Amino acid sequence: MLNNKSLIQQWAIRAIVLYLVFFALNSFVLTSDNALDKWLTRFTAESSGKIAKWAIGDGSKISLDKQSGGATLHYQDNSYVFVGHGCNARDIFFLYIGFLLSIPLGSVHRKLGYLGVGLLLIWLFNVIRVFLLLMVAQHMPAFFDFIHKYLFQVSIYILLLVLWHYYLQPFGSKVTVVEDTAKSDVNKATAAEIVHEYHSELEKSANN
Repeated sequence: MLNNKSLIQQWAIRAIVLYLVFFALNSFVLTSDNALDKWLTRFTAESSGKIAKWAIGDGSKISLDKQSGGATLHYQDNSYVFVGHGCNARDIFFLYIGFLLSIPLGSVHRKLGYLGVGLLLIWLFNVIRVFLLLMVAQHMPAFFDFIHKYLFQVSIYILLLVLWHYYLQPFGSKVTVVEDTAKSDVNKATAAEIVHEYHSELEKSANN
């Protein structure tokens, strides 16, 4: 069983290695307008467009214009939302994957389960976010910047924290048990030393 110090050391080593791997990917592989970003951005925009058509009930009001570096989702000719590569949640996916790979707790089965569910929830949140931004641009344009820059940014990180919390929840008691056991061992050793010293003093007094 791992103690807190061992957990932190293993987590730190894995986190540093994964950071370097993701940094290398972003710097040398996932460069500007790469294939992954192109696919993920357009898939996000298309999915948001389908949700918008379903929610509005009139598909003719929603159109998608695919462009280099992203896609633009239009609400009639009045409002639009540009979905760029920075809006496809790739970095959030990487952050979540990095957490699951770096934390030295949980079985492979548990990690794969949380990986699938977590990535699906993050993708779904982002698709709904783009759809709602289109609705805000159409009906409440004055609040667009606040909702886009602050409300949804905070919301996605809250989602990550909730996923991390539920993943780590079963392991909290194990770490506590390790701490309590260690403290108990120290207390027992201290008590034994005190008893031993007491008996030694009694023997000395008897000999005198």
